Amino acid sequence: MKVQAITGHIGSNTFIAECEGGVVLLVDAGARLADVQKALNGKKPDAILLTHEHFDHVFHLGDYRKYFDCPVHLPKDETEIAVGNVKIKPILCPGHSPQSVVYLIGDCLFTGDVLFSDTIGRTDLMPDGDRLMQQSLRKLLTVRFKTAYHGHYESSNFKQQQENIKKFL
Repeated sequence: MKVQAITGHIGSNTFIAECEGGVVLLVDAGARLADVQKALNGKKPDAILLTHEHFDHVFHLGDYRKYFDCPVHLPKDETEIAVGNVKIKPILCPGHSPQSVVYLIGDCLFTGDVLFSDTIGRTDLMPDGDRLMQQSLRKLLTVRFKTAYHGHYESSNFKQQQENIKKFL
């Protein structure tokens, strides 16, 4: 899978994931439509995956929906999503927000604001955020992946995230 990050609203990352079989996914909607169009280089996304509902990750969603006219996903359960031949495993991870979702696609983990390269997302933005984040971190400790792509900043790898998560448990 080829993954490209586009920095958007308040430094949030919007990802373009080009998967097997030509399936193109957008993860989050914080980058300007013009920047996403340029990075897509004529390709059209098959779906948009939202990691959570905070404004910096959905700021341009209306523009994306109007221009790309493709399905938008923010799952409320962990039922697998199929887009073409690509299987997407949503992992519910409340704590940063009530609807935070991490997506496992192949060996890539798209974490939104649940995990960052050396820390975790804020938990003071919702009631019981600390307890919920602890549950989410324990769940993520069991997920195998190669690269984690975060809602802000740089990506990290499995080993870095194992150490990172353990710091906060």
